[in-house]
Amino acid sequence: MNRYGLSKLLGACVVSLIVGCSGGSGGSGGSGGSGGSGGSGEEGVSLSIHGTLIDGPTTNADIEIFIGDSLVSSLSSSDGGYTAEIELDESESDEVVKIFATSQEDSKIKFASTLGTFSYLVEIAGDDGVLEQSESHAVNISSVSTAISAILESKSDSVIESSDEWDEVFKKVDAERAFSVAAAIKIFIDYSERGISIPEEVEDTYQFASDFDLSSQYVSMFMNQMEGLFKEVKVAMAQEPGLLGTSSNNLNPIEGTYYLPSEGGRITLNTNGTGEYLNGSGLVELTWTQGPEGISLESVEPLVERIPMEVGEYYLSAVRERQFDRLFWMLDSKNQGMVVLETSDTLKFPDWAEVDDIFETNYIAANSARQSDLLSPKDILVIGNSYSMPTPDRDGEVVNYIENFQPISTLNSLKMSFLGDFESGGNVNVKIPVASGNGEIIESDASATWIVDDLDRLVVSFSDNEKLYFSLLSLQNGEILTSFVERVSPDGLHSSAISTIFSKDIESWADNEIEGVYIYPKNFFEPLQRFYFDISADGTISTVSLNDLDNDGTIEDSERQELSGLWELKTNGNLSIRFYRSESVAEPCISDSWDPEVDAECALFQEREWDIHQVDSDDKYWFQYNVKYFQDVYLSLYGEDIDADEHVLGTNRVYHSGLIKLSERPF
Repeated sequence: MNRYGLSKLLGACVVSLIVGCSGGSGGSGGSGGSGGSGGSGEEGVSLSIHGTLIDGPTTNADIEIFIGDSLVSSLSSSDGGYTAEIELDESESDEVVKIFATSQEDSKIKFASTLGTFSYLVEIAGDDGVLEQSESHAVNISSVSTAISAILESKSDSVIESSDEWDEVFKKVDAERAFSVAAAIKIFIDYSERGISIPEEVEDTYQFASDFDLSSQYVSMFMNQMEGLFKEVKVAMAQEPGLLGTSSNNLNPIEGTYYLPSEGGRITLNTNGTGEYLNGSGLVELTWTQGPEGISLESVEPLVERIPMEVGEYYLSAVRERQFDRLFWMLDSKNQGMVVLETSDTLKFPDWAEVDDIFETNYIAANSARQSDLLSPKDILVIGNSYSMPTPDRDGEVVNYIENFQPISTLNSLKMSFLGDFESGGNVNVKIPVASGNGEIIESDASATWIVDDLDRLVVSFSDNEKLYFSLLSLQNGEILTSFVERVSPDGLHSSAISTIFSKDIESWADNEIEGVYIYPKNFFEPLQRFYFDISADGTISTVSLNDLDNDGTIEDSERQELSGLWELKTNGNLSIRFYRSESVAEPCISDSWDPEVDAECALFQEREWDIHQVDSDDKYWFQYNVKYFQDVYLSLYGEDIDADEHVLGTNRVYHSGLIKLSERPF
């Protein structure tokens, strides 16, 4: 059992703590230093923490504060306030401080907050040695801090014992998951009169937040079956004082760039009150001001995106005009954080005049990385190595296609090798996929130059004035690199993406090692949606997909689909997978030939090509992924005058993906 889950003192006390009610007498806990004295003395370093219980067990809650192997217990005051006086030997200052609060009226309501390492808290508190909400929002104990703390603990293989370990584990906590789990906890507590209660499978709210599968099940249910209530609770969370932070912590300036991996973008706040938001759809300019209710944002123009939208029983193409309103913090650590963006969205349906516009307020919870946390290219990349580099959507070249049947090719990945040195840069050998009208892919050579700029970004410049700016964000398990990439097109348009960078560590697939099951990782928000490939040694393959299409929480026979196809190892070392459809009924079929004629009854419909690059320590296979869809099966619909003696490509996309390899089917 993890020691943070214990309710009594573990081992010998290595620190001295005094915990007291706000406005009340202190609890027992050893001979601590005087509260609020701060600084470093003969007995070590002291710190006074002043916080509040926000939306859970506020009045007279049992408080437990863990630091290292020690625990001291006390009660919160009637208004939810608490104080903690801590004195710690300087040699133990990298221990993590974590606080639990449990309701005396209902022991299933258990909240927590993980504040960070003691040394960092002392640094934030400053000379007076008192850590308050205005300096670190983590002193407030809430549904949000509980979700973050529980997920943080579940992501750690062992007890966090240093600042570096804290930073690495913190990167694994998904902000959107934490915010949604917090909303679920609030529903359990605030809407119990509706018969919604904390699940019997867990002892308390903290254990619920720690349980991936159970919390995923309930969040999915609330999102799909109680959508109105779920959105209502998120609005209430943003409006509840103290639940979300209205500023960064005391050491981090508000100004700067925040990279948002889940959004594939960034938000930049300049010192003069201007700013900008950038993602794959483009760049919008902002203005911002700091106020008591968060950072107020105003978009000069809305961010316009075309998205699919479910309206009644139909999926329609909508145009979303998004205005940015406010910025909050869920947690702000030294280089990493979690932010919430409040937006006002207008959904328009230009192709459907009978559908009225829809107006929504939405909250985007996202992990954020600061400029100070970027990795240096010179510490990660190797001159001369071949890499598959990400790019925002880029129109791919298509050649030799039938008139009026021009395929659409989208590139999200380019192969590059860098020559020169990190001090002065050099040349880049770039290989760009070019699609032929029959689906064959060739690689066109292009030249570019590169430098590392003053912001430690890898900048690749093409001869047509296109530029790619790579900001290296993290190195998963020391193996897989994640990067933010900003593209400036030849005509000056900005777009961005966040994806992986692969080193070409594996030249080709080994024929005798291909057999197995390859599955996409679980999606927390769609727990009943799974997809995997089952590859057999005899050259056949099956894909199995599960999807709770009616959102009733169960998988019916009609919601499970299995398709059969063929695979082969290509001469270039890539794994090619093909699926086919019947020309007469446009239904899946099993071809008796790897490469049937274009007018065959069972015609080629889809091809997936996996260019293997890396396999990590978790047995996850990372590759450049090329997906092609063909129009062979539909040619007869276009008339007799189409002369096609080769396959007819419809769409092509090249991007990065990773699949976990299993020895057998998971379900």
